[in-house]
Amino acid sequence: MGSDWKHERYSIKAKLLDELAKIKSNSSIKVIVRALRDKDYAIRNKARKTLEELNDERAVIPLLKLLKHKRDYVRTSAAQILGEIGDSRAAEPLLECLSERNESLLRYVVEALGKIGDKRVIKPLKQSLEVEKDDKVKEAIKEILTNLEKS
Repeated sequence: MGSDWKHERYSIKAKLLDELAKIKSNSSIKVIVRALRDKDYAIRNKARKTLEELNDERAVIPLLKLLKHKRDYVRTSAAQILGEIGDSRAAEPLLECLSERNESLLRYVVEALGKIGDKRVIKPLKQSLEVEKDDKVKEAIKEILTNLEKS
């Protein structure tokens, strides 16, 4: 029964997320954002994809709050979605995440800052580049800086 129940539970939650996405109300968006904290990876992933597809600016404020969540996977998902939405309100809170030591999170944060395209992040990114130790994160920062400085 264990795996059957888990699959059935996923099915129910996934359908619920789909229905909430159709409603597109403030309340439904908040519930979808809340699903990013679910203990089941598949549900978190479904919620992330749903929010990316919705691309709704009303999700920005609840997502910004998740950037301070204790779980890295929640913060990473929030950064990813904020990048997809591209709202400049996320630039400052994302910059605050540059002091994190989780390389995966940092790459998503840098990528999100690049997608947002706010030139105010150039100076802080340059400062971060000077102290960053992880080569993948450094490369991501360099790429974003190049793109931001061209535009």
